[in-house]
Amino acid sequence: MSDVADLILQDLNPQQREAVTAPDGPLLVFAGAGSGKTRVLTRRIAYLLAVRDVSPSEIFAVTFTNKAAQVMRDRVEQLVGRHAQGMWIHTFHSACARLLRQHAELVGRKPTFSIYDDADQQTLLKELLKSADVPAEVLAPKQVAHLFDMAKNDVVDPAELASHVAPSLRDVYVRLCERYRQRMREANAFDFGDLIVETIRLLRENEAVREGVRQRFRHILVDEFQDTNRAQDLLLQELLGEHRNLMVVGDDDQSIYRWRGARIRNILDFEKRFDGAKVVVLGTNYRSTKRILKAADAVIRKNTGRKAKQLDTPNVDGDLVVRYGADDEYDEARWVARTISELRTRDGLAPGEIAVFYRTNAQSRLLEEKLLEWGIPYLIVGGTRFYDRKEIKDAMAYLRLLVNPADTVAFQRVVNVPARGIGARTLSRINNVIAEKKVDPLQACRLIKDGEGGLPAGLTQRVGDFVDMLDETAVYAQSHSPADIAGEVLHKSTYLQMLQESEKIEDKTRLENIGELLKSIEDFEKEAGDEATLALFLEKVSLLSDPDLYDDKANAVSLMTLHAAKGLEFDAVLMVGLEEGLLPHSRSMTSDEEYEEERRLCYVGITRARKKLHVSNSATRRSYGGMPMPTRKSPFWRDLPADIVEDYGRAQSQPLYGGDAMRPPTEPVEEPLPGEPVYDYSESQDPADHQRPLELMCRVHHPQFGYGTVINMAGSGKMARVTVSFATVGKKTLIVQYANLTYVSPPQR
Repeated sequence: MSDVADLILQDLNPQQREAVTAPDGPLLVFAGAGSGKTRVLTRRIAYLLAVRDVSPSEIFAVTFTNKAAQVMRDRVEQLVGRHAQGMWIHTFHSACARLLRQHAELVGRKPTFSIYDDADQQTLLKELLKSADVPAEVLAPKQVAHLFDMAKNDVVDPAELASHVAPSLRDVYVRLCERYRQRMREANAFDFGDLIVETIRLLRENEAVREGVRQRFRHILVDEFQDTNRAQDLLLQELLGEHRNLMVVGDDDQSIYRWRGARIRNILDFEKRFDGAKVVVLGTNYRSTKRILKAADAVIRKNTGRKAKQLDTPNVDGDLVVRYGADDEYDEARWVARTISELRTRDGLAPGEIAVFYRTNAQSRLLEEKLLEWGIPYLIVGGTRFYDRKEIKDAMAYLRLLVNPADTVAFQRVVNVPARGIGARTLSRINNVIAEKKVDPLQACRLIKDGEGGLPAGLTQRVGDFVDMLDETAVYAQSHSPADIAGEVLHKSTYLQMLQESEKIEDKTRLENIGELLKSIEDFEKEAGDEATLALFLEKVSLLSDPDLYDDKANAVSLMTLHAAKGLEFDAVLMVGLEEGLLPHSRSMTSDEEYEEERRLCYVGITRARKKLHVSNSATRRSYGGMPMPTRKSPFWRDLPADIVEDYGRAQSQPLYGGDAMRPPTEPVEEPLPGEPVYDYSESQDPADHQRPLELMCRVHHPQFGYGTVINMAGSGKMARVTVSFATVGKKTLIVQYANLTYVSPPQR
């Protein structure tokens, strides 16, 4: 065997090696939690390239996040070098977008089509519902978008789901479906669901395209197969040729997305559908301790609709699993804060090595309050995304218009931002021209500029100035990089000027965010090289998911729902709210399938923990601000074996941690620590001085508020905003340049 083959197969266990070297044909790999599935996938691709002499252009691999796809590409290239270039390793949606751009005319679009995210989709639906005189309280855009998504996940016409709305609205809903399709065609746009459905249609209706794709992609590999829905499964069927070289990797015990169309039967029925399929089970977990795995197995083994298997590990027994019985949700939140404090001081864990999981987003509020009170830095995973912020969506809308002038949602977002006197009546005139002349928004503006719209001279001039600005930028874009184009349009549109001249603190932050956007485009250019285009950057951003935006380098405790935890791992995990009606959720009580998914959700949470696992429930809990109601322990709580747990709180009289750890660290530090230099951050500080930068959890002093701890930071430089928890006055958010803060001591690690 060659040296390259030895490198590919080294450090693989027998089951991993069996999967990597399997012969051609259908291959199912059951990859238990922490068993090295990404390693197996990437080594399999490298093995095909280096040992089986498969061409990179014959590889088609799909996964569920852009971050996972990039990791796979990087690892393969590390093993086989430039020989790996030419592979297709994408998410389902980005692969479909790429195919659709290559054959856009066959699906009624131009290659410059836009991809509408959830917000864009709902903006269009609001407009359509308003034009149909349907109040949002009667038929909500979000409800309609959900029905559209359900239909497309199952590859059916959304109109077929009319029975899901009130009888009096069904005719309206059916007309809305057709009008929505029409407007998406006019806007040269697709929504997320369209990307897969339209690719299936492209392959089914165009034999030459289908056969060309099948001849090219001789090896198809799918990650997280248990999360595929009907549309994705049908897409794979269209891609597969007679070779049947389909490798799927997944774990039925981690199928937790039924609510968005995932079908666990796709993985469980694989052997029935692909006669003679080879099956490999990866049963060695390299992530968690023996006790954590025993806890996970005790929970998941009670599911009946699963492939029987049990994980083992070469790791140590590890700590006992901690169960804390809280009096109420306030007691539970205090327990979370003091446990994290103890994990940091006693066990030396950094905040970034700790996570708190909950079933519903509403549970995070009290947790946030207590973490702030204790001065513990945290981040909410799945909260407001960077690309969802107003200023970023404004900037992106300008860029989308440059690439796709037919994008009506982008046009309406920026035509009067910054304010340029183009109000609702003028916009109505523009829309009339669009409809009458069957032109895109920018063409309509040009016609109005030439006198077609019948507007007063002043309004005609404003519309003309707007379209002239975009036309000039479009000419500039023909010979400049994406980052330069973005800077130019934000300058010419006076958007940057609007933020720079504003006295509002939030606009200073928005300006910093625009700077971060421009930096992200520069980073994209370096990564994409010669292939970097503005259209490709917009596509990449439109297909980002929450896991893609998770910052694993942030030194802060991660707070997230159990669904968001999929694919992550931490040294210490705290799972709260193990109560009937919460975990398992009340919606699962009437369905065996949903109840088993709740059990899988709990299993996923447990198996994210590497070294320490803490779980809690509350004897009473308020819901929606009501009276405290008694709760029942979750069955999953009771499933944990007695020999691997230790109970605290209501189950035991002693506290989990004693002494000073029971109270938040609110006492002020009266003096700097011995030997610590002091740095003055006041406005009068000489900029040439070498200052020690402020950092999360460092101690500072303020002349009026006294001593405190930095618990949050936003922005950079002198205009950065810092939130400080002071012993005397609580939380204060200050601008560094004006705050007169004195650096006292570094964070306690």
